[in-house]
Amino acid sequence: MDELTQYIIALTNLYGLVSMQQVLDIYNSQNNEKISLSDLENELDELAKELEENFIFIEQNLFVHEAIYIETESPQEIFDEQSTWPYYMPEKEELLKYVDEYYFEKNDYYLQIETFITEKVTDGNAVLAEEIAREMHDHLSVNFNDVSGAFEIISDFGYAIGDNEIKGKLRALVANYAISMRTWDQNGLSLIEMNEKLRERAGISRVSLAERYEQATHLEKYIISLTHLYGRVAADKVAEIYNLQNDSQITVEEVKEYLTNPTANLENGSVYVKLGEFVTEDVEMFEGIYEKLVEDQKGRPSYIPEQEELFNYFDYNYTEQPKEYIKLHKFLTEKVYGGDSRKAQIRAEDVQLNLQMGEGIDFTLDVFADDDFIFDDKKLLGGIVNHIKRLHANTRIRNINGLTPRELSRFEKEQRIQRINRG
Repeated sequence: MDELTQYIIALTNLYGLVSMQQVLDIYNSQNNEKISLSDLENELDELAKELEENFIFIEQNLFVHEAIYIETESPQEIFDEQSTWPYYMPEKEELLKYVDEYYFEKNDYYLQIETFITEKVTDGNAVLAEEIAREMHDHLSVNFNDVSGAFEIISDFGYAIGDNEIKGKLRALVANYAISMRTWDQNGLSLIEMNEKLRERAGISRVSLAERYEQATHLEKYIISLTHLYGRVAADKVAEIYNLQNDSQITVEEVKEYLTNPTANLENGSVYVKLGEFVTEDVEMFEGIYEKLVEDQKGRPSYIPEQEELFNYFDYNYTEQPKEYIKLHKFLTEKVYGGDSRKAQIRAEDVQLNLQMGEGIDFTLDVFADDDFIFDDKKLLGGIVNHIKRLHANTRIRNINGLTPRELSRFEKEQRIQRINRG
């Protein structure tokens, strides 16, 4: 198979359908030897059989994957619409991996799904877990955002998940994978990447965090910050906290006006409306996450920081870093990565992100999967585990209303004492 044929197959497998001119533009941009449209057209008759063996057909000026015909009888209409959108364009080495029709990019969420299924569903059978994860991927590839359908694949393999906590965590991973995987519908981009590129095209992304903060009203800062902290927040909760911290008071009805007429500032802050509450983007998009938040947060108190600390959560990516995080970072820098503070920071942030998602110690240790030497040194591994346990106890988790597990444990203990005293 010559290199031009590899490009045609790879690009068709990546996009679903691709024009001859696109093939030429990409080929010529990545190779010293240039080819023209007439060169390509002269080779089409010879290429046709080999392409058909790879489930690719030539239709007018397009190369079309066989699966496209399941969706439409007119691939040209799909191309005319999608050709105006941005495309994912990998470097040559990555692109040519798509010559293999079974190749797809396994991002962090996919790998987490494999690991989670291995540990929580298939009793350590990694081969079967990989097969289940692959089936989930294939389902989402042709049924975008059908998280429930992808989740049902587990039962197709004869497994049932009775534990609601395990079910919720896996559903969240599958939901996150659905918006981060590369699809034909998004021209090889993920939904997240496509949205970002479209926002760039519209000029939205040029508004920095500082500019968005400056543009937001005082009340909008509260709505956005509280939504990021809790995942979901009701209008009366916003009004309650606002009035606790400000001399000028507001009514619940004033807050509800933002539920009826959400502003651009809220959308730019990744805050949306669902079932009469303000929610983060992932909660709005995917089924099951909202219900899980409601279940986990019910009957529990909320962490309410002072205004200055609260407004740090205006940044969706803000994470409070307790002294236990600093100690973990220091330990990783000095004991694990030979003074490489940046690598230690990346690992420490991954650890805390997993803990924020409610993952256990064993699952969280997977962030060190590429560092085999850690697992060969029991003393070193034990030190990491001890630091992770301490960080977990002091990490703020949105599913428990922004509390840390330690704070929640203290509250529940006080509740038990009060019940005993009343009894």
